[in-house]
Amino acid sequence: MAEIYALKEPLKVKLKGPTGEREEVITQLTLDLPEDGKMRAVHLRATDGHSGRVGMCLALISYFSGQPIKVLDQLVDVDLLPLMDLVEDFRKPGQPTGGTV
Repeated sequence: MAEIYALKEPLKVKLKGPTGEREEVITQLTLDLPEDGKMRAVHLRATDGHSGRVGMCLALISYFSGQPIKVLDQLVDVDLLPLMDLVEDFRKPGQPTGGTV
């Protein structure tokens, strides 16, 4: 299920290629979330090597949007926080790991 998020502050990305350098503006992110709403190991594996809430959420946003973390690092709080909520809400409901019942 595609979730489209319109950025409140568009991202400006400089691209370098054989024909020179150009700037591209990203105005929205499309997150391709699983249709069945289930988080799988492949999604969580995308967070390997990333620590903390922000790092793990950015890894998931990157995985679902196809945008590199280097680009997502330019997000401002008014866009980052709702996107973090989106991927965190996607992970719910579920029993936290590592705890006891």
